[in-house]
Amino acid sequence: MGGLLLLEYGLAASVVAVGWSGYVVSLLGDYGLVIPPELTGPYGHEIMRNGAAVLGADGSPVTALFNLPAFLVCGALTGLLVIGVSESAKVNNIIVAIKLVVIIAFIVIVGGYVIQHFDTLKANWDPFIPAATGKEGEFGWGGILRAA
Repeated sequence: MGGLLLLEYGLAASVVAVGWSGYVVSLLGDYGLVIPPELTGPYGHEIMRNGAAVLGADGSPVTALFNLPAFLVCGALTGLLVIGVSESAKVNNIIVAIKLVVIIAFIVIVGGYVIQHFDTLKANWDPFIPAATGKEGEFGWGGILRAA
């Protein structure tokens, strides 16, 4: 059972690390720091740009070598866990607090906007639940339940 849990956690961690890698690459790109595409994807995966394969100088498709950001994210989290469980719990609590602050700020800002512009926005809520069209799950309560 322990071996199965190790495999499960390893797979889950790698999937999360790849997701974080995409966010890190995007964030760094916004600040002008571009990581070469060869270092941001799975080994052997063709690099695509604007729907077309990127070609090298010899005309062959360029393939990724290594997902460096995912590796660094895993390394940073491993380092945090090696330092100590209580320290990683503190970091986790800080991250959760930041998430809560962002959610509350969003609710307050959008709520204030909606209150100030209620007369123009209320037209968007009529009808609040559009009538069903007859197709399964399209509008009406069936659509709400299907979406949920």
